[in-house]
Amino acid sequence: MNTTLTPADLDPRRQAMLLYFQGYRVARIAEMLGEKVATVHSWKKRDKWGDYGPLDQMQLTTAARYCQLIMKEHKEGKDFKEIDLLARQARQSERHAR
Repeated sequence: MNTTLTPADLDPRRQAMLLYFQGYRVARIAEMLGEKVATVHSWKKRDKWGDYGPLDQMQLTTAARYCQLIMKEHKEGKDFKEIDLLARQARQSERHAR
């Protein structure tokens, strides 16, 4: 059973949000995902993407990448290193949130 999540496996709405956090414009996100620009604008407005601060954005994107790596069936050494790094970043951001 292949449990590896690829970006294409993510919900398009969640993918769009993560791309927005990476600095892509709404029109480009719509083009990348094959969605209408109005749809992506609607997601942005309803989910209040602009209200997320940098720390929240970092936590969400870190968590998404962490889950992607954890679900990867055949991990390599570099994957374990990245998992360790992401886990440490998550712990550090948790400390800052307190």
